[in-house]
Amino acid sequence: MEIDFFTLVAQIINLIILLFLLRKFLYLPVLKAVEARQKLIADELESAALARKQAQKEEARCAAKMQEIEAQKQDILAKVQQEAQQLAAKLGDEADAQYKQSQKRLHDKLVAEQKNFDVTVQHLVVEYFNKFADSALKQLAGTDLNDLVIRQFENKLSSLTESEKKAFVKSFQSKKIISVKSAEALSADGKSDLENRLKEVLKLSEKVQFEYSVDKELIGGLCIQANEQMISWSLQSYLQDFKNNLNNEVSQLLNRG
Repeated sequence: MEIDFFTLVAQIINLIILLFLLRKFLYLPVLKAVEARQKLIADELESAALARKQAQKEEARCAAKMQEIEAQKQDILAKVQQEAQQLAAKLGDEADAQYKQSQKRLHDKLVAEQKNFDVTVQHLVVEYFNKFADSALKQLAGTDLNDLVIRQFENKLSSLTESEKKAFVKSFQSKKIISVKSAEALSADGKSDLENRLKEVLKLSEKVQFEYSVDKELIGGLCIQANEQMISWSLQSYLQDFKNNLNNEVSQLLNRG
């Protein structure tokens, strides 16, 4: 078998040309494309790594910021709770003070009303008692209540001790005007008898003058006064005992009811 060198050489040349063309137009572009792709992937991976590191930093910063915000929130909540407790305590104290003031005002009002009621009842008792006593005395003894009061007052003057008389004489002798108060207006005869008795017991000057006035607070009594010195007699103690006994009786009746 003979070898055709020309054909062999031609095929070798063709093969070399084919390899050259393949290398130039296929293999080298493919390698460049692969290298470019690898570089692109490497760049993207590097960028991703940088982005991941940046994200981790941002995450750490956000976590620190959240911790700071949480701490501030806890401080704010603690302050708000403290202020709320203080406000509640203050409001409680103010409410308690207002309640005590209201209670005190109510108590004072009740005491004042009770006092006014007692005074009103006392005045009514005195008024009716005076009317009853005056009417009864006029019918039984032919005298009025003022005459009886003057007599009782004169008896009190007579019952003064010597030291008391000396003290009153010393106080009243130098006075030019003596005030006389009575629960009811005195008659002219009653005034005359009283003045003569006072001049006799207290050794008053004939020039002394008497000023008469009515004072319902005396409760069926009589009072003479010169500045700070005073001699008085009234039915106050008798009426007070009567009032206390009446209150006790009423209370017992209510309790039984």
